[in-house]
Amino acid sequence: MASERVAWPDTVKGLSILWIAYFHCFKAFGEGRFPWPLDHGYWQRVCAQAGPDTGTLACSMRAGFIGFSYLGFHGVGVFVALSGFALSFALARKPERDPVVWRAWYRSRLIRLFPLYWLAHVVYLLSPSQLRIEPIDYRFALSFIGDRVIPLNEIFYYANAAWWYFGLQLQLYIVFPVLYGLHRRFGTAAFLLASALVTAITRYVFLIVWPSEDSGALLQGALFTCRLFEFTVGMALGAAYAARRQAIERRLLSLATAAGGFGLYIAGLYACGSKLTYVAADALIGCGLLLFGANLAHWLARLPGAHILTRVGTYSYGLYLLHQPFVIWVGDRLRGTTVPIFVAAACAATAVLAMLSGMIERRVNTAVARVLG
Repeated sequence: MASERVAWPDTVKGLSILWIAYFHCFKAFGEGRFPWPLDHGYWQRVCAQAGPDTGTLACSMRAGFIGFSYLGFHGVGVFVALSGFALSFALARKPERDPVVWRAWYRSRLIRLFPLYWLAHVVYLLSPSQLRIEPIDYRFALSFIGDRVIPLNEIFYYANAAWWYFGLQLQLYIVFPVLYGLHRRFGTAAFLLASALVTAITRYVFLIVWPSEDSGALLQGALFTCRLFEFTVGMALGAAYAARRQAIERRLLSLATAAGGFGLYIAGLYACGSKLTYVAADALIGCGLLLFGANLAHWLARLPGAHILTRVGTYSYGLYLLHQPFVIWVGDRLRGTTVPIFVAAACAATAVLAMLSGMIERRVNTAVARVLG
């Protein structure tokens, strides 16, 4: 039934946030010791680092492991798309006679975003000094009120670098009513074409026409139009899902769609090879992972214990806000250990953080509901 909760988005979020947390831990552990998977000649460098006696299969497995570990930040694109999916899906299910009250909608979104975000700042403030990557100064106050953009080169990665995504999410929430109205008025094809053009033009300007030291942050999400297409694809999918759930599920949750999503992701990796093709890289990566991840979540749902991933995704916001300083600290402390020991310790630390952050998020949500309704 259309009114039933859709489980796979939460499972995809669970997989994505665990991948992101593991990436942050591995990056601190690796500290530049391993080749970067998007560089030219990556496989050859992996084999050279492993030694001349390492076979082709062993080199391939090592390259796959390092690549998986270093590319966890790609999970962010999935969250951008799923954010659009969730917002659009929720509103598309409302009866036509029940108009959206945008003032109340904004209130509910801000209540959802800010209390846990503020608590994450308090946790950072009270954490031991070795977990506070940067000093407490005026930027802390700017971040606390939600500013992760101005001044860009000082605030975007300040303190907990993962908080940059909060600024992107806030921008997308602000413009969502306009996007929702445009989608309803002009239809999916024109809406996606327009968002693709806006995204491509904006990224082209910052990459080629007007490059600067801020271009990397702007492309990553300091300016929402650089990630607009991923969000609008999620919106379009959410609206279609609400209207024709069974038909959309038959197409979405299929081997052909999974293969297509994986192909888009690989194309996105190759698109990272030049400035011109990088214009489309994030869109290909985010949309490809969304399609492949939906099918992976559908397959995993048949296994015992899959509900744990779904629960992690349900409370992924808390893990996103809290994890980074702690997993970086773990990665630093494991730097002198072997890779198997690191993987075991990193997985254990991430599991503990997921459990604790989920508990914190539930209690914050309960407290906010009691106070504000």
